[in-house]
Amino acid sequence: MRCSSLSLVARCDKTGQLGVGTLSATPAAGALVPWAEAGVGAVAMQGWVNPSLGRELIELLRRGKQAEEALQAVLADDARSEVRQILVVGPAGDAAAYTGEETDAAKGHILRRDCAVAGNHLDALEVLDEVVRAYDDASGDLAERIGAALEVAEARGSDGRGVRSGAILVVPPDGGAGPLVDLRVDDHRKPAAELVRLLTVYKKEVLKPH
Repeated sequence: MRCSSLSLVARCDKTGQLGVGTLSATPAAGALVPWAEAGVGAVAMQGWVNPSLGRELIELLRRGKQAEEALQAVLADDARSEVRQILVVGPAGDAAAYTGEETDAAKGHILRRDCAVAGNHLDALEVLDEVVRAYDDASGDLAERIGAALEVAEARGSDGRGVRSGAILVVPPDGGAGPLVDLRVDDHRKPAAELVRLLTVYKKEVLKPH
């Protein structure tokens, strides 16, 4: 399954929450790209997506592997690793990233502690720097910061073909709990703006105590 996307994985250093945000020219990217488990880690897989690798990465993180260890283990067993682009962040903020040589250009990733951003079929590589800067400058909780970063990606034109789908997935720092936020926009003219709108509604009507 091909999914040209721009994605971000992150850990909030204040709350320990783990999250993934993605935008794509492919419809329903939220069903393909993001993976996360409370207290375990978060993964974004794009380019040519193999769902079994997402499950394997989460399982390796669950067993206590560091992000880079888990990523390298998966890549070593993947005969088509050159068509993948993968981001991983662990519960302690360790992060890893990989961009295969056969993913669509322009392509690249930015890696640092607590955060990694990657994209393929980008309008320009500078978009990645702008997304990281937007994430750093944003206020609010992890989901809101991811949403702000995706809005910048959308406004900047992260994909020359336009984007049509996206997702925000955030899980708590402690295991045994479901996602805090799991929002998807499968086909929309401005998926990032729609995700941010949905996040506002969700927090007001679902998360806020009544």
